[in-house]
Amino acid sequence: MLSLFLTLLLLILVGGVVSIVGAASHVTQGQASKPTLTAGSQLSSTALTAATPDTSVAVGSAITIYGKLTFHALPVTGQPVILYQSTDNATDNARWTAVNVTTTTENGNYVFARIEQERGTYYYKAVFPGGYPYDPAVSGVLTVQVGLLL
Repeated sequence: MLSLFLTLLLLILVGGVVSIVGAASHVTQGQASKPTLTAGSQLSSTALTAATPDTSVAVGSAITIYGKLTFHALPVTGQPVILYQSTDNATDNARWTAVNVTTTTENGNYVFARIEQERGTYYYKAVFPGGYPYDPAVSGVLTVQVGLLL
């Protein structure tokens, strides 16, 4: 928020006039705003959640991953969310691969469906790349066991 204020102040001093159109299109009237802390302990106003009811599935079964993107605790509409997958998240040098992308709904929600064809432990995280006025955000890591039978 401070960086936004400083940017606007600089624009006013340099250009004289600043016009902001549609900057609050994600805000729902009557909701309070509150910043959240990111993993790096820096104050951020953008947050991304991820959840799954499917922590153990059979090979070939659907895995549903869903969550919400918010800015100052308010839903963010029409923004990209990328789903990343890893099979070695337990290591310090985990390799993450982008496996799907979607766009948030009018309520800031998103959903992915995955079907894995091999047994193993799969790790997923959602990533919002950011874009003015939103900071990038990363969800927590989800773990799903994929086996032959449930």
